[in-house]
Amino acid sequence: MAADTEESQAAKIIPFYAYHDKPPYMIDKVQAQGEYYDLVRYLNEVGQEFQFELRYLPRNRVERLLEQNQLDGPVLGVNPLWFNDPNEEVYLWTSPVFFDQDVFVSRAVAPFDFAGVDSLHGKQACLVLGNYYLGVTESIQRGVLRKVATARESVILEMLDLGRCDFGIISLSLLRYFQEQHQWQGRYHVAQTPHDTFARRILVPRTQSALHHYLLQHLTQWPNHRAN
Repeated sequence: MAADTEESQAAKIIPFYAYHDKPPYMIDKVQAQGEYYDLVRYLNEVGQEFQFELRYLPRNRVERLLEQNQLDGPVLGVNPLWFNDPNEEVYLWTSPVFFDQDVFVSRAVAPFDFAGVDSLHGKQACLVLGNYYLGVTESIQRGVLRKVATARESVILEMLDLGRCDFGIISLSLLRYFQEQHQWQGRYHVAQTPHDTFARRILVPRTQSALHHYLLQHLTQWPNHRAN
């Protein structure tokens, strides 16, 4: 009987899903290193009703489980616009937990500065396969911009070093991570105008309103980070 009582009082383990398998958010899944892991540890320290476990899940599987109403936990690091929920009516959302930008990056010796879609004409861009880039994707479709597709954002920097493209679009947080890790300050040029500026938030399925309320309550003291 005592064992049953103890088990009933134990915190419930909730999977916390993320599909951004890249620094600085997910650096090492084995060692649980990265800012997403830091956030999950913070929530586990400040609350007792729930305990969370970060799990990587590709975006296509996240979307499929959401469509089937089978996702059993929140999704970390996402934005309502990315899930066709601009009015926040389909899912429940927390306040921002991270801020970031997608920036135009090029080699410092051959800098590219974005000055509207006309500045893309005749250029070659390294972009992640399958991603949509407002204004840029349309230029590719019109044939005025050539595309070199990569599997991951980190490969874009390698392609720039090899001279395979004039510019790429990557997260500012990722660029800063590699600059700090490899002492690459001054190696790349970041255009003054970013491609996009956005907040990373937490998506919670509407069937988990109690969990959503719990997150809102315990995220009030989370020192969210901004990439400037």
